[in-house]
Amino acid sequence: MKRNEYPRVLILSNTPFHLSDSNGRALGFLLKGIPNDAKIQFCIQGNCVSAELIDQCYRITDIEVAKGILKPSIQAYKMPMEASLDFCNRATSKRVKRTPLSMLLRDIAWNVCMKKTDFFDIASRFHPDYIIWQYGDSGFMANLAVSLSKKCNSKLIIFSTEDYYFKDWDYLSKKKYSLAYSIFHHEMCSFVKKAMALSHCCVCNTPQLASKFENEFGIKTEVIMQSANDIVDSQRKNVARAKDNTIIYAGNLGLNRHQSLIAIARALFKVDKSTHFEIYGRASETVVKAFENESNIIYNGFVSYETVLQRISNARLLIHAESFEPFYKKDLEAAFSTKIPDSLASGTPLLLYAPDNLAETHYLKDNNCAFVCSNYDSLESILSVALLNDEKRKEILYNSATIVDANHNLGKNQIHMQELLSIGS
Repeated sequence: MKRNEYPRVLILSNTPFHLSDSNGRALGFLLKGIPNDAKIQFCIQGNCVSAELIDQCYRITDIEVAKGILKPSIQAYKMPMEASLDFCNRATSKRVKRTPLSMLLRDIAWNVCMKKTDFFDIASRFHPDYIIWQYGDSGFMANLAVSLSKKCNSKLIIFSTEDYYFKDWDYLSKKKYSLAYSIFHHEMCSFVKKAMALSHCCVCNTPQLASKFENEFGIKTEVIMQSANDIVDSQRKNVARAKDNTIIYAGNLGLNRHQSLIAIARALFKVDKSTHFEIYGRASETVVKAFENESNIIYNGFVSYETVLQRISNARLLIHAESFEPFYKKDLEAAFSTKIPDSLASGTPLLLYAPDNLAETHYLKDNNCAFVCSNYDSLESILSVALLNDEKRKEILYNSATIVDANHNLGKNQIHMQELLSIGS
C-alpha cells in the first residue's frame, strides 16, 4: 500500500507511545501499521517515545501550563526517541497529587491557556484527517480534542478503556460527598458530551463499555479489545518450554491488590509448599514488608517488560488479582487489565482472583479461558485444580488460544482499526 493511501492521524493522550507503558502499548500497537510520518502525538507526561511506535510526539506538562498563565505562548517539547529494544521504564515528569480540587484547578488552567499552546500551530501544519483522543478523566483533554478537530476540520475518534463519565461518586478521594468532586465531574462531563456529539465513532476495549457509551450518547461504537503482544504469541506457538515450579504476578501493585496476592500466597502454601509465588512490580515499603512476612512470596521489584514476557512463558501458573474492598469493587467494575491478553497468549494458564461483578471476571468466566475465583473460600480448591489437574489446564489453554485468535490477535485488531480510519478495503 502506498504512503499516500494512509490518512494523517493525530493522537491526543495522557502519556506517549512507549513499550514500558501499558496504555501507550495498547493504542500504539493498534496504530503500528500506519507509517510514522503519517501520525503525530500530543501528550502531557513522559520523557521519550519508543521508535517502534512513533517518532513525532510533542509534550506540554501541567506545570508548564501553570507557569504559562501569564505568558503569551507555551511551547511544546518534541520528545526524543529511544531504540525499540529498550523496554526499560523511564522517569516521567513531576505530577501533582490527584484530588478533586487539583483536577478541577488543572482543568481550569488548561482551558484558560489552551489557545496559547503550540499544539494548534503544530496540528495545523500537520493537517490531520483524524484525531484520536485516548479518553481519560480530564475535561480539558476533551475540550482540546474538540478544539483541534474543529481547527483542523478533522474527524474525531474516541478511544476508551475507562468509564470516568459514569462515576458519580468521588473515586479520587473516596469520600461519600465532595463539593470539589461534584464540580469537577460536572465540568468534565460537559466537555465529554461535546466530544461525543462531535465524534466519528467511539472505540472501546470491552463490549460492556461500548454498550454504556452507545446507550448514553447514541453514538456509533466499535469494540477492539486489548491485543496480545505478538512476541508472546510467537513464544507460545513456536517454543516448547519447561515450566518452572512458580506462579507469577507481574503488574500494578496499587489499588490494594497486595491483599488479594497475600491471600493467594497463603492458599498456595496449603496446596503445595514447594511452589513459590514470584511478584514483579513497584510497591510501597508497607506492601514490601507485608510480602516479606509470607514465606513463599519472592518479591522481585520492577523489571523490564521484555523480562516479564520471558518469565510468564516459563511459569506454571499466572495470576491476576483485584481488591475485594467495596470501593474498588465499584470503581473497577468496567476495568479490563491490559496484561490479561498477554497472559492468555503466553501458553501458561491464568488464574483470576477478583470480584464477580468486574468486566474482566465475566469475560474470562464466560469464555472459560482462565481459572476464575471470586471468593476466598474457593481459592484453595481452584488453585489445586489450576496447578495439578493437567486435563483442566489443557482445556483452559485451548480456550485461551481460541479467544486470543478471536479477540486479541494484534494483526486482526490492527486491520479493524485501519478500517475505521478508511484504510484498505
